[in-house]
Amino acid sequence: MPLDRAKHGVCIHYRTVPGRPTARDGVALAIAEMTSCAPLLDAQIAIDSALSLGTLKIDDLDELRGRLGPSRRRIVDRADAGCQSGTETIVRLLLRGRRVPHRTQAQIAGVGRVDVLVGDRLVVEIDGEGFHTGPEFERDRRRDFELTMRGYLVFRLSYSMVMGEWDAVSKGLLALIARGEHRWGARASRHERDVRVSLARRHMDV
Repeated sequence: MPLDRAKHGVCIHYRTVPGRPTARDGVALAIAEMTSCAPLLDAQIAIDSALSLGTLKIDDLDELRGRLGPSRRRIVDRADAGCQSGTETIVRLLLRGRRVPHRTQAQIAGVGRVDVLVGDRLVVEIDGEGFHTGPEFERDRRRDFELTMRGYLVFRLSYSMVMGEWDAVSKGLLALIARGEHRWGARASRHERDVRVSLARRHMDV
């Protein structure tokens, strides 16, 4: 019996590549087929995730771009291998759309990598679904403490905040940026001094 999109809750997709299909498509071809009919956000998440996992290589992007129509090629052009989840891609696209300087998987001395560093000092961390307890929870709270001691502003989000409350959350994030909280500005010299004093005291207390 033929599948019905509304009745069976499936996406009916007709292959765009001519010729006889193989048992298994390559990753670039599979993503191209998915991208040709999926919502733009879903397609962007799929490409970012595949790059992050290493199943899609940077060298594959030219092939992927060539398989897409003109209106969809921009998805490939704004792909980012630093996004390790769909929620990170959503945050990144908000910042990119507003032309706010940011880096994914940014390395911060003494702390390690953070999900997104906005400007100079606004750190956005996104917890996975069901992430509430355990060693990773404790580790990230200690990282938040270290970042705060170094003068960074931590904006920690949960999966549900991004997926279910994005309108309010995105407005809050943009409000912080509008206030200049992502820049050191006049804080720079004070931050450097406070970090040196704070770290010196902590070493003395050990």
